[in-house]
Amino acid sequence: EQLKQEVTQQRALANAQELINKINEKCYARCITSPSNSISSREQIVSRTYVDRITKERTQAALASSSKNLESIDGVGLSNEGFR
Repeated sequence: EQLKQEVTQQRALANAQELINKINEKCYARCITSPSNSISSREQIVSRTYVDRITKERTQAALASSSKNLESIDGVGLSNEGFR
């Protein structure tokens, strides 16, 4: 059980790092148009929109993956019908 929790935590950390890297690579390169000590209100809005979009895509992908995992479990005969 402890090993399972550690693997889950490591997977979550890896996913978070991947998300941050994607945001850094794509968002700031596209959204921050001029180097300065602060970002403009337009850059803030564009960045927020881009981050929200990436986060939404990742959430949808995670939900789809979870759904596929549940379907594969049902396919092994672990659904309610398999216990009749």
